[in-house]
Amino acid sequence: MPSSSINWPDSLACTILQDGFEIDPVSPLLRTQLNSGRAIQRRKYASTPATAKIKFLFDESQYMLFEGFFTHVLLDGVNWFNIQLKTATGIDMYLCRFTDIYDSATPTQGRFWQVSAEVELYIRPVISADWVTITPDFVGEMSIFDVAMCREWPRA
Repeated sequence: MPSSSINWPDSLACTILQDGFEIDPVSPLLRTQLNSGRAIQRRKYASTPATAKIKFLFDESQYMLFEGFFTHVLLDGVNWFNIQLKTATGIDMYLCRFTDIYDSATPTQGRFWQVSAEVELYIRPVISADWVTITPDFVGEMSIFDVAMCREWPRA
């Protein structure tokens, strides 16, 4: 998988809002309609991207840093970058790029700026095949395992 040497600035790491966060996968299917009314479907790609709608909440200095980073480092959103995101598969680093300039910058509560944008994730967040085929019960019960490990496991 390709990578980028550009990382999202640490000083902007906690500014992504979960409210309004949305991931839209790109379809990996190719569908051909037949004259009989039936259709043939097949997998066209094994790896597809996804787009994510993201909202950031910046104070004034973070907003200035964001605009500078977007303009000078990402070259107005052209360059790929690494960013930590929370998805259904957990918190992980994703290779992303902006699909266009951010949508809006709205002042809120007097000193904050809310910025909306759409980014392209290089790969759609999906758990590995082993989790689904070998240990599906573990995935279904992982919240119980997490509680047991965090509460009951002896501390070293």
